[in-house]
Amino acid sequence: MSTFQIWRTVSYPNDGTACCLTDLAGVRESEHLFSGQSMAGRFEADAGFTMKKGRELGEALSDCLVNTHGVIVGSQRLVDFFGREGVGAVEYHPVRIRKASGRELEASYAILHPTSPVDCIDKNASELEYSFILPDEIDGFSRLVLDERRVPAERSFFKCAGLQGVFVVRSELAERIREQGFTGVAFDPL
Repeated sequence: MSTFQIWRTVSYPNDGTACCLTDLAGVRESEHLFSGQSMAGRFEADAGFTMKKGRELGEALSDCLVNTHGVIVGSQRLVDFFGREGVGAVEYHPVRIRKASGRELEASYAILHPTSPVDCIDKNASELEYSFILPDEIDGFSRLVLDERRVPAERSFFKCAGLQGVFVVRSELAERIREQGFTGVAFDPL
């Protein structure tokens, strides 16, 4: 059994009142968010998201917000928790949250951006689908297996090299996140 889990952002509350964010603005070269490169200096002071408008969407906020960009948008409470836990190789980029009307909310959120992806995918044991355009990039998987010996001991939250949009968490950290009752986040076993 793996000592790692996959981070999954989930709609919370699941009663139709949760918000979904779209339209990330004020970020230069935002594609680096997917590759794990540093985003230092690329966020403008008014960088942020707009709540997606729709009949089935609400405006309720959780500790981790669903968004159309596949990034982790965490509350200040979650950011502070990561700091207390000493989670390394993560950048925290404050973002503003705006209603569809344009009105900015007072709530404090940040993108939690793990840098320095870890080259740890066991490509022989995994069932991977590769990009037609970028043959070294993994488009998806039906089974993901990590070579855990290649994950540095101090890395408890990271992205895997060559795999975008997937965040990996050590099981111990995932358990502490559950114990703290953070909303909008779930974990799937590897």
